[in-house]
Amino acid sequence: MRNILPMLLAALALTACDDGGGGGSTIPDPDQGTDGGLNILDMKLPDADVPRTDAEPDGDMGPTPDGGEPSLCDPAVGFGPVRAPMAVADTAQYTPRVTWSGNRWGVTWRSPGNNAAGLDEIWFQRVSGDGVAEGDPALLGPSRSGLHAVAFTGTRFAVVYASARIDGGGFAGLALQLFDTDGAPEGSPIELADTYDAGHLALAWSNGGSGMVTYTRGDPIAGSAGLYVRPLSPDGTPEGPAVQVSTESVQAPTVVFGDATWGLAWLARASARPNDLLFTVLDERGRPALAAPRRVVDAGAQGQVHLAYGGSTYGLGWSQIDELGVLALKLSLYDLAGDSLGVTTVPGPTGFGAVTGVSWLNPSFFGVAWQDSGPGERSTVGLTRVNATGQVLAPVALAVEPGAPATGLSVAGTISKVGAFYTRDHNPLPVGFSNEARVEVTLIAPCN
Repeated sequence: MRNILPMLLAALALTACDDGGGGGSTIPDPDQGTDGGLNILDMKLPDADVPRTDAEPDGDMGPTPDGGEPSLCDPAVGFGPVRAPMAVADTAQYTPRVTWSGNRWGVTWRSPGNNAAGLDEIWFQRVSGDGVAEGDPALLGPSRSGLHAVAFTGTRFAVVYASARIDGGGFAGLALQLFDTDGAPEGSPIELADTYDAGHLALAWSNGGSGMVTYTRGDPIAGSAGLYVRPLSPDGTPEGPAVQVSTESVQAPTVVFGDATWGLAWLARASARPNDLLFTVLDERGRPALAAPRRVVDAGAQGQVHLAYGGSTYGLGWSQIDELGVLALKLSLYDLAGDSLGVTTVPGPTGFGAVTGVSWLNPSFFGVAWQDSGPGERSTVGLTRVNATGQVLAPVALAVEPGAPATGLSVAGTISKVGAFYTRDHNPLPVGFSNEARVEVTLIAPCN
C-alpha cells in the first residue's frame, strides 16, 4: 500500500502543482502528502462493458514503424503498442505534456531543479516520428508551481509555463517560449502580465493562426479569483486584454480550437456533489459566444478535464464519482454551437482509474488516455478510442511493470501512429516522484 497510494494520487494531479489540475477535488496532488479524506480502498469500481467492432480504422501515416514488436500488440484488438517503450532522456523527469506537428512530437516535462530555491524546472524536447529523441532537451527555466503546456502552431512549437523569479532575476508569472521545428528557441520568452497568481493553465493553437491560453487566478489550489483567457497572435504575443470568463472558484480549465471558434471547459465547486462540469464556446477574441455556459450540476466530476476537437465535434474527457463511490470515465460530446450531443462511458481501467488526456487522432477518433491503479503494486496507463458519434472501440492497456508504476499518460498523433508519453517511476516514494522517474514513450498503432 505504501507505493500504490502515491501513484493513485499522481494520476489525478488535482492541484496547481500539476498542469490543469482540479485543485479543489477530493483527491489531491501527490506532492501534498495527503489522501484528502477519501478512502481509496473503500471505493467501488465500474463495470467495463467493452463494445467491439470489426471495422479497421484507416491509417494516414503509412505502415507500422520499423522495428515493431507484434507481441506487444493484441491481434484480437488489432491496435496496440508496436515498439517497446524507451526513456526520452536519462535524467529524473515527470508529468509530460505532448503535441503533434504532423511528423514529430514536441514534449514538455518537469525535472528536479538545479537551483538554490529548490524549484522544479521545465524542459522541452522534440521526438521523431519513430519515437526517438532529437537533439538535446531545452531548459526553459525554474517554475514556482510546475505548470506547463505545449502546442503546435502550424509552423512552430509553443510552450507556456509558470516561471519563477529567483536570485534577483527572471519573471514571476506565465511565460511563453516559441521553438522552431529544429528545436531552437525563437527569441526570448514572452511574459504575460498579471499572471503572478495563475493556478492552472492550458494552451491551444489554431493551425497557422492565433493561440489561446487559459488560466485561473487567486488561490493556487481553488482558483478563487476566477477563470481567464488570453488570445495570442500568431507570433505568440498577447492580442488584446485578458478576458474573465468566470468569477467563481474554478479548477482544471482546458481549451481547444474548433472551426473558427474555441471550446473551453472547466470545473466549479458550487453544488452539493462537486464538481460541476462547464463548457462554452469562445470567439477569436476569447469572448463567450453563449449567453451562459452549458453546466452539468452535481456532476461529481473529479480531477482534470481534457478537451479535443475533431469530426465537427468537441470531445470533453472527465472522471466521475457517483454517490456510491463508483468511478467512471466519461466523454461528453458537444457540437460547434455548444449543444450537448450526449455522454459516453469510456471503458479501460479495471481498478481505480482516471482520465489523463484526450486527443483527436485523425481521421476519425478521440483518443482518451487513462491511468489504471489496480491491486498490489499494479499501476499502468492505457488508451481507448471513441469516434465522434460516441462509439467505443476496445481499450488498449500498456504492459505492467510491478514495482514501477506508470502514471500521467499524454497522447498525440494520428490513428495509425499515436505517441504515448507517460511517467514510469522505478523507485516509487510515498509522496511525489523519485530521481529514478523517467518520461517514457511508446508508439501505438494498428497491428494487423
